[in-house]
Amino acid sequence: MEAKVQGLFHLILNTGSFFELRRCPTFAPYMRSSLFLFFPLVIFIVLDILAFQTFKALDLGKLFGRIYWLVHGLGYAYILLAFFQFDPQANPAELRQGMQGFMIYAIALYVPKLFPISVGLLEDVFRSGKFVVGQGWSSRRQFVATMGWGLAAIPFLGILHGVFRGRFKYRVLTNRVVIPGLPKAFHGFRIVQISDIHSGSFSDPDEVRRGVDMVVAQQADAVVFTGDLVNNVAEEMNP
Repeated sequence: MEAKVQGLFHLILNTGSFFELRRCPTFAPYMRSSLFLFFPLVIFIVLDILAFQTFKALDLGKLFGRIYWLVHGLGYAYILLAFFQFDPQANPAELRQGMQGFMIYAIALYVPKLFPISVGLLEDVFRSGKFVVGQGWSSRRQFVATMGWGLAAIPFLGILHGVFRGRFKYRVLTNRVVIPGLPKAFHGFRIVQISDIHSGSFSDPDEVRRGVDMVVAQQADAVVFTGDLVNNVAEEMNP
């Protein structure tokens, strides 16, 4: 049993192998059940309900409340559509791309919400231990909610920047290395080190070409690859 659980965690943590669960004899029956299809959706709905309790404390009015659920309702529809259209025989590259989109959606929207949810729950614990009434309580509740959602904005914006802009912001860092006793034949020898390519994360050939052009422009004597060349499989390096 322990080996099965460890195998499950290994496959889930490896996003490239996530959909292989459907082909695994041990977990295939669970993957075909409606319980698995709706499990992420149920988790998201619970988190959204908890976050909404703090969102209401911002006192933005009913319109923003409707917008909150409209946006999340579209997200629920996206999840249902993705699951019901899933084809285990589809191209592995398409499966990985779909999984990456799902992971971006989940991380961008639900990791930041842990901040308002946490401060809201802490406030509820405080309120349950101490009877508080009056205008002061309402003002403090609103302040705590504002603080929670303000903290949530930091990782949310950071994640969006990393997904849409950060992964294309290539940098060239130049370092001069002095090695005592180095043969004269290697004086002025230029090495370009490329690290953390994660080729499976790129979908724009023009951006990939721009990175290649930057490497060529360094006029290196040798090019070495270090760090993560791919996300999951070697096929990510195929043109």
